[in-house]
Amino acid sequence: KPEATEKELVLAGRILTVVLMLLTAIVALWLQNAKQAFDILLQIGAGTGMIFILRWFWWRINAYTEISAMVVSFLVAVFFKLILNEPLAGTEPMWYHLSHWQLVVGIVITTITWLLFTYLTKPEDEETLKRFVKLTRPGGRGWKAINAKLITEGHQPIENQLALEIFCMFMGVFTVYTALFATGFWIYGQMIAALIGSLFTGVGAVILFKAFRKLRMN
Repeated sequence: KPEATEKELVLAGRILTVVLMLLTAIVALWLQNAKQAFDILLQIGAGTGMIFILRWFWWRINAYTEISAMVVSFLVAVFFKLILNEPLAGTEPMWYHLSHWQLVVGIVITTITWLLFTYLTKPEDEETLKRFVKLTRPGGRGWKAINAKLITEGHQPIENQLALEIFCMFMGVFTVYTALFATGFWIYGQMIAALIGSLFTGVGAVILFKAFRKLRMN
């Protein structure tokens, strides 16, 4: 039954979350500084970020897509940062000056993995996809088939403001990152940089709030 399958996926997701937390705790014991933790998080985010965006534009992405991406990106990040880059016999770590290539390789490996899982597993059942569309009103041609089925069932066409939604996404990223950098500057006492970062955060928050309010009104 679709209901049983959905419950099983939810349970699997919860179990995976606990497993990842345990693995994260183990990995934390190997870390020597905060930068290593930041690099691992950056590597994981680079591999999974595309899915969390495409989820709103492509109906075919399912739970297996997200689970496989999280697992593989985590393993790739740990391999790059704690194994491949581990210095041996006093020498420089391998790929020490090529961290940007690690991000690229991580993205490629993770993307290939979740695309395979997406096409080799069944999509979400149609009723779940219809509820998702009616609740969130996702945009783009990736949801055209689901929208067409809803229209044939007597529902009004789903209207959205795709350009404004994408703008809100970028403004959200901008605001979060400026807030993070501003916080770091305040902690380290770099007042000028902290004030500039806080100013950008405030401006981004105001713009984001107004844009989001406009979305909610439609």
